[in-house]
Amino acid sequence: MGIPGIWNILLKAKQSRPFTELTVLEGFEANRRGARTLMIGVDASIWLNQTQSIFHVPGMHYQAGENPELRTLFYRLACFRKLPIHLVFVFDGEHRPSIKRGVNVCTKAHALTSSFQEFIEQYGYSFHTAPAEAEAELAVLNSHGIIDAVLSDDADTLLFGATHLIRNPNVKEDGDNINIYTADAICSTLSLTSGGILLLAILSGGDYDPGCGMTTAYSLARAGFGDELLHATKTCPPPELERSLEKWRNRLRMALRYNDAGHLSRRQVALSNSVPNTFPDPRILALYVNPITSWSPGQKLPNTAAWVPREVNLTKLAALCERSFTWGTSDGILSCFQEHVWPGMTLYRLVEEANVDPTAMLTAHFAQTIAEGTFALSSILRIVRQQKAEKKAVPGYTVEVQTGHLSTATLSGLRGLRTFTEATTKSATKKTKILLGRMMVWVPCSILEQALPALVARYQKAQKSKNKPSLAVSSTYKAIFPKLFPTAAIAGHDTAPVAGPSTDHRVGPIAAHGGASTAAVARGIMAPISGLNVVPTAGHSIALVAEHHATLGSSLDNAIYID
Repeated sequence: MGIPGIWNILLKAKQSRPFTELTVLEGFEANRRGARTLMIGVDASIWLNQTQSIFHVPGMHYQAGENPELRTLFYRLACFRKLPIHLVFVFDGEHRPSIKRGVNVCTKAHALTSSFQEFIEQYGYSFHTAPAEAEAELAVLNSHGIIDAVLSDDADTLLFGATHLIRNPNVKEDGDNINIYTADAICSTLSLTSGGILLLAILSGGDYDPGCGMTTAYSLARAGFGDELLHATKTCPPPELERSLEKWRNRLRMALRYNDAGHLSRRQVALSNSVPNTFPDPRILALYVNPITSWSPGQKLPNTAAWVPREVNLTKLAALCERSFTWGTSDGILSCFQEHVWPGMTLYRLVEEANVDPTAMLTAHFAQTIAEGTFALSSILRIVRQQKAEKKAVPGYTVEVQTGHLSTATLSGLRGLRTFTEATTKSATKKTKILLGRMMVWVPCSILEQALPALVARYQKAQKSKNKPSLAVSSTYKAIFPKLFPTAAIAGHDTAPVAGPSTDHRVGPIAAHGGASTAAVARGIMAPISGLNVVPTAGHSIALVAEHHATLGSSLDNAIYID
C-alpha cells in the first residue's frame, strides 16, 4: 500500500536514468558482482496487483482473451531479459500482518502466484517467499548488499531500510527512463532519515494515528521527532519504552501547540489536542522497526547462492505459453518468441561469454568444449550497423542472428494442444520464414566488444576502410550504486559483496550471493579457483580472451558488413 503522499515529498530526491544506460554501465561494465549484471529485487505482489487492475473495467477482461493477467506478466518479464540484469521476485509470506494502516490485508497467496512463479522460473529469473512482508525482506536484502536495488512502488521499503529504490517504470509514458531514490539522496536533499520516514508512516492516516497531514508530518520529521522515536523503539525494553513514548508524545504536543522552534508553518493547536495517549502504538512501531524477515530469530535464511542468471528454458516456456494463451499455436509462439524472447537470449549469451573466467576459458580452449547452451554464439552472423547513443542512451550494434536452432528448441516443447482452424498460406509462409530465417537484435557496444572482439574488430576495419568514424561514448555518467568489494564468508555462506569505503551505507551481516567471488575478466582480477591462488595481469587476461574469441570467430572471416 505504501505511505500516502510520500512520493510528492520525495520528488526532489529523485534521480532519473535511462534503464538501459544504468544496467549497461553499472551492471555490465562496472561488473559489480562478477556476473556483469545488476541484481534487482522485485515486489511480486505489486506486479500481480497492477496486472489485475488493468482488467477491472467492466467488460475488459471478457474481451482480453485467455489469461490476460499472465499474458501481461509474460511480456513484462520478456522486456527485462533484454537488459543485463537478474531479477529476484519476492512474495509475501504467511506471517504478513493482517491489518496495515487501518486497512484489512489479505494474507492468502494471490491466485496467480503459482502460475507467475512458473513463468519466472522458465525465464531464468529467481523467486523467494518471505516469511512475512516482501517489502521488509527486500529492504534487508538491499541493505545487506545481496541485491543492488528494489523495484517497487511501495515506499515502505525505504522505511524498512532499503538503500536503493527503483519505481516500476510506465513504458508508455516514460519509455526507457526510470526514477531512482537512494537513502543518501533522500537524507542529503530532504534531510529525511529512516527515522523521519518512520514518522511519516505512523502519521499518514489509519485508525491508530491522529490524522496528521503529510506537510506537517514532514516538518516534524525534519525537526528530529522521527529519529527520537526510532531510537527509543530500538533501544528501550517494553516498560521503559512506554515511559519514553509518553515523554516523546508530550514534546510532540508542545511543538504542535507552540511551534517555538519554528519548524512548522503555523501553530497546530487542534492537532496537538487530538494526539491520543495511546499514540503511537508500540505494536505498530514494532511492525515497522522490527519486521519479521528471514534474518529474524527462528527463520531460515534464503539460499541466495542460487540467485544467479540463467538461460531461458525455451522448451518449457513454449509449453507454458501453449497451455496458457490463445495465441499458443506453433505459429503464434514462434512469432511472439522471435520478437520478445529470442533477443533477450542473444544478450544473455553475449553477457555470459564476456564473463567467462580465464581458467575456465583456458580449459575450454584446449579441450574445444566451450558450452553454448540453447543459444550458440555462431548464430550471430554479422554486424549490420552501429547506432549512436540516442534512443537507448548507449551506443549499440545491430547484429544479424540465425534463428533455426531457436525455432527447433521452441517447437520441441509443444504438444499440439492448439491448432489453427483457419490456416492460410500466408501464416504457413511466415512460419517457414521464421524456421529458416534470421532476426536483427540490438546489442550495446560494450557488451558485443567484450564478448566477440574479433567480430567487432573486423567490422571496425571494414568501416575504417570506408572512412567512417567510430562512435564516442559519453564519460559524464554519474554512478548511482556504490562500489562493491569481496568480504569473508559469514556463518557458512559463500562470499558476498559489500559496499566499499566510498559510501556510508549501513551494511549488516552479509548473506551468500552466488557468483560474488567471480572477478572481472576485463580488469584482470580472478578469485582463487580450484585451490590455485592466481592473479593474472590485465594484459594476460585480455590476451587470453582475444585468443579464445579469435578461435570462435574464425568461421566468420567471410562475413559481409553493410551500413
